[in-house]
Amino acid sequence: MQWSNWGRNVRWEPAGVVRPRTVEEASRVIAAHPRVKPVGSLHSFSGLIRTDGVTLVTDRLPRDVTFAGEDWELGVPRIRVAGHMEVGRAMRHMDLLGYALDNSGSNIRPSVLGSVATAVHGTGIHWGSISHPHVLRAVEGIDGRGEIFRRDADDPEHHADLRALRANLGGLGLLTSVELAARRPYTLRMDARLGSLEEALDPVERAPAVRRYEILWFALQDRALRMYRDETGEPASAGRAISSFVDEILVGNVALGALLRGAWLFGGGDRVHEIWNFILGQLPEDDDDYIDSWWEGLTGDRLFRAQSLEYSVAPERLGEALEAVRRIAYDWDVSGRYTLDLPVNVRWSRSDEDTCMSAAHRRDVAWVDVSVSDYGPDEARGPFLAAIEQALLPLGGRSHPGKVHWQNPRASWDPECWSHFWTARDRFDPDGRFLNEHLVALREGRDLDPGMPRA
Repeated sequence: MQWSNWGRNVRWEPAGVVRPRTVEEASRVIAAHPRVKPVGSLHSFSGLIRTDGVTLVTDRLPRDVTFAGEDWELGVPRIRVAGHMEVGRAMRHMDLLGYALDNSGSNIRPSVLGSVATAVHGTGIHWGSISHPHVLRAVEGIDGRGEIFRRDADDPEHHADLRALRANLGGLGLLTSVELAARRPYTLRMDARLGSLEEALDPVERAPAVRRYEILWFALQDRALRMYRDETGEPASAGRAISSFVDEILVGNVALGALLRGAWLFGGGDRVHEIWNFILGQLPEDDDDYIDSWWEGLTGDRLFRAQSLEYSVAPERLGEALEAVRRIAYDWDVSGRYTLDLPVNVRWSRSDEDTCMSAAHRRDVAWVDVSVSDYGPDEARGPFLAAIEQALLPLGGRSHPGKVHWQNPRASWDPECWSHFWTARDRFDPDGRFLNEHLVALREGRDLDPGMPRA
């Protein structure tokens, strides 16, 4: 039976599929098979989840979110979260317990273990990814020998291992639970303003006082939606559950997905232009703000299929990166090769410090996320994203390990940290049970295969 990721660009036929119900059962499965690849929600766009061995599906493992005590070093609460839980579900459970995260990835669907494995980030220059040392404080998992392990940031002897376990690329073991630094719940004032990209990139707009700022940029329409999430102590706006369902599910997913599907079926790029011109024409220049809960304000959902390529660049090179994206989008559109049908997402994040395989390793970054819907022509979507990748690489771009990318990122990584990661990987998994073709190619410096044509 063939399996695929959520975006349907990565496909594989495993030798077998197992669904353990306990951590102990999972450890026996891992010890018994020469090749095993644990999967969570399949919300990865790279070849990290592909295997010719056994696919270990984690959806039947216990789903726990519990208070894990105080963090000795940071002096904050810790919350233990089951690794296979979807981020959105885990955040809702945390909120019910009376705790929150400072930041998170913007999609509710990825699993916690997948988010940690690829250092998923939110937005805001004050915060790093979920794998940042001040966020991911402890991990429990199963190594390549089938042995259960724990590593804790409060133990200095574990720091070297944690450098590799944070952003582990799924190559060191199955993370069964993580402990995250938490805080008390808060609310966010949500505001959106439509204007030009130049306005959106004005340093005043993303000043430190604006803590969670991001941009949705409609490159072919030359419009940018500036999105603000400012922390506040005010209660959440009444009726947000209903309006969120209408705005995000019915309008942002069902209606938009149907419109894009129809556009590609009955008119192609010209119809895509018409749809976005119509949608942007209905948006006010300055939308009414409202107050949302922390977890609803930080995350959203996308129900229709898409593929995503995301690169980090130094913030001072963001303008060049977006100009390169604009040039390629226009050239491909004018020539009739492909019309970019989703907005480019622009975000910022803090350095992930010594998290070796994070694309924000030891540098603050701006993120350029280019997504394409599944409805456009198959033969064009891959080459279009590959052209974007080639334009971002000379600007010092680093690929997000969980997104579409062909170029091996080895040359852009710190040699010591690269070596440290692979040494730790071999120690946790000496027989290579968690290796797959993607990880082997990554280590050897060969180009990668995200399951989409490059040319």
